[in-house]
Amino acid sequence: MLKSLRLRLILSYIFILLLSVLLTALGLLFFLRLNPAIIASDQQELTQRVNRLREDGNNGRELFNNAIQLRGREQVEAVLELGRDLNSRILVVSNDGDVELDTAVLLNNSPENDITRINLRVQLNSGQNNNRREQPNVFIDKNNKRWAYVALQPPGRGNNNGRNSDRIVIAKPLSSPLEYISGNLLIPIFNSTAISGILSIILALLIAQSVASPLRKLAAATNKVAQGNYDQAVTVSGPTEVRKVASAFNNMVERVEAAQVAQRDFVANVSHELKTPLTSIQGYSQAIKDDFADDPETAKRFATIINDEADRMHRMVVQLLDLARWDSNQTPLQPIRMDVVPLLNAIVAKVQPQAKQQGVTLSTDLKPLPAVSLDGDRMNQVLTNLMANAIKYTPEGGKVRLSAWQADGMAHFAVDDNGQGIPAEDLPRIFERFYRVDKSRVGNGSE
Repeated sequence: MLKSLRLRLILSYIFILLLSVLLTALGLLFFLRLNPAIIASDQQELTQRVNRLREDGNNGRELFNNAIQLRGREQVEAVLELGRDLNSRILVVSNDGDVELDTAVLLNNSPENDITRINLRVQLNSGQNNNRREQPNVFIDKNNKRWAYVALQPPGRGNNNGRNSDRIVIAKPLSSPLEYISGNLLIPIFNSTAISGILSIILALLIAQSVASPLRKLAAATNKVAQGNYDQAVTVSGPTEVRKVASAFNNMVERVEAAQVAQRDFVANVSHELKTPLTSIQGYSQAIKDDFADDPETAKRFATIINDEADRMHRMVVQLLDLARWDSNQTPLQPIRMDVVPLLNAIVAKVQPQAKQQGVTLSTDLKPLPAVSLDGDRMNQVLTNLMANAIKYTPEGGKVRLSAWQADGMAHFAVDDNGQGIPAEDLPRIFERFYRVDKSRVGNGSE
């Protein structure tokens, strides 16, 4: 089900969104502990309750006045009735903070006040709210429960036996952060989450499309390449990583196609090279069989040609075997510390007969060299091939020189000839496997 990269990207965006919402909610729960916003919200709710009761005309005002002005059993009943109407805890508190009546105590028939004193911290703001004095705050009861409250003094101060400073305290349990969020922030959070979710899904679809579409095209092109169709350059687009993959794919296809072309040319060249000695061997062996070599000297000449062509074929087969071993990493280099000057002189002596037959003059320019670490067999093979190639494609009367010198702490080797050389357009490809330059350039030093 989740094998599609596009679906995985979309689901990952949704998961990140939900995780972000969850972490945001947990963060709010942590930072909203005793936050003034919760107290203000509870105070606002209490104020709304009071205002709704006050809007009840004379009945509402009478309840407040009775809770302050009456005494004895009548005051208790007025306070209880006020608590029921406001659905709140009601306390009658003197100016010095003593709790005189408390509905929580009255309803529980407790002989002791739940709160003996309360710090109202009421600041009198004359002229505000028709001379009503209100201030939100929090107190803690004996059970360590927190209560938000609003303290107010109704208008109509009379003498009232010197008790005109009593205040009514309307209280409710302080909301928890979770209650505050569910009551005030749940809908905004839900709306913002819904909007963010829709935008995230749209963004996920766009990003998934930008990633998955180039990859699908790349997969289709790869299948075609596997079927032998190498004309499959893909458009380099999408995110940086996808662009790199597309660019690497195009480069790979170019190299594979070039290697396939070069390999076909190589097979054709090898077939041609093998055909020549095979034709000679077949022809001269047939002549011997048909008794055309009627004297020992002719038979010896025919046998020598057959032997030379067989040696030529052997060298070609050995080269093919070396190539196969290199491809399978079966010929690791085995460097040893050695003096290379004798090796270079031996190489020159080995190709001297070929140079003499070609009419090419060989020379050396070997500067003093310290002992170096190298694989003697591989170095012999490389320099021999270079020398033989230079001799082969240097015109008669030309010169081939082998040089060696030390510079920058390294030994340097060079093979020079005065043939036409390799065309400039072919130089970047001389180290490609199986690559040969224009076959018509035989004898002009182009290989």
